[in-house]
Amino acid sequence: MNVISHEDHLLYVLTRSGCEESRLEADEYKEIFQVYKILVLFIAPVNILLNGISLNIFGHRMWKNSSTSAILKSLSVFEICFGSSLFLHTINSRVLETYTHLDNQTAATLTDKERMTRTKLVASMTVSHQILSGFLFAFQVARNWSVVLLAAYRYDAICRKLGTVSSFPRERIPWIMTATMVLSGLFALPRLFEIKSFICVPTVIIYNEEPLLAKNLMYQLLYLGIGTFIVQSGGPVLCVCILSFFVIRKIALRRKFRRQNKRTVFILSSGNEDNSCVEPQTATKTVERKLPSGDKLMLALCFMFFVLETPAFFSKILSSYTSTNYPTLDVYMSVIANFLIYLDSTVNVFVYMGSNPTFRTVAKLMFSRGTNGSQAKSNISRSRDS
Repeated sequence: MNVISHEDHLLYVLTRSGCEESRLEADEYKEIFQVYKILVLFIAPVNILLNGISLNIFGHRMWKNSSTSAILKSLSVFEICFGSSLFLHTINSRVLETYTHLDNQTAATLTDKERMTRTKLVASMTVSHQILSGFLFAFQVARNWSVVLLAAYRYDAICRKLGTVSSFPRERIPWIMTATMVLSGLFALPRLFEIKSFICVPTVIIYNEEPLLAKNLMYQLLYLGIGTFIVQSGGPVLCVCILSFFVIRKIALRRKFRRQNKRTVFILSSGNEDNSCVEPQTATKTVERKLPSGDKLMLALCFMFFVLETPAFFSKILSSYTSTNYPTLDVYMSVIANFLIYLDSTVNVFVYMGSNPTFRTVAKLMFSRGTNGSQAKSNISRSRDS
């Protein structure tokens, strides 16, 4: 009777014999990634908390169900899902590391039932690691293109011709965001099948990893190279830059026109002795009109996105060169770029707070309500005790 030594599944292989002495190669950059994962484990819960607060604030009635609040609520949802996927993916990765360096003596003391239980646990965590990696990638793509949508809405609001209908009405935003999430998920689907892990049943460790889809040259070139660069970082960064450039240019032209108009009105009114004291003041009030606060919020958010996402943009451009000639530099660039992406996702609430008075007002109302509620509960408990 033949004994089957391999049990082949889609994302992993269970090897029952002949693998006892096999091990994964030691990672020379292990210390760097350990520090990186510790930082991620700290920043991911903060990300979830702050974006949850932002989501609650954008749902307040003071926003009047505007298109801006609809986009920002969807962005906050994507950020929460992104932070949750990041946290779970990092936890899963940390746990899997313990099963790549399990001592042989520890494995020898396990019963057959315990060994199979641990083997199934490692297999399930290997699959979940791939799934969480795909979710993390999908939500990152969705949040990046949500910022592009915010920049496009801002461009449409400022640069469209007078009398034309907006391309982003309130009713259309949920459909656009749903389509963004679905397309991001479809694009991230191949990431689930990039690597196959080999699990040694006698020692209960992952002793080898081989590329699955990633071994295909066309997949590497078209998907991991060109496609991922355009969809994940290159496309969003370029779109935000271009749209913001045209918006800033339009605002600058309007201000220039208003200054010229003010000067012309002042010259004409100064020649009129009867209206010399009244008309210049009226013209000044009409011309010096401030930008809407929502526009400042969008400008600040797009600027922060550009600053913190640009390192990832250049990291992907230079990766093919640095990974071959300067591998240590490539690792540092990749780690720093990824951490800045997570930081960009986390600091949104501070951008909202600093650039939008409505956000600050709602935040004060919510926190003051919570403080008053806690004080009222404490007063009630004190009165009962007395």
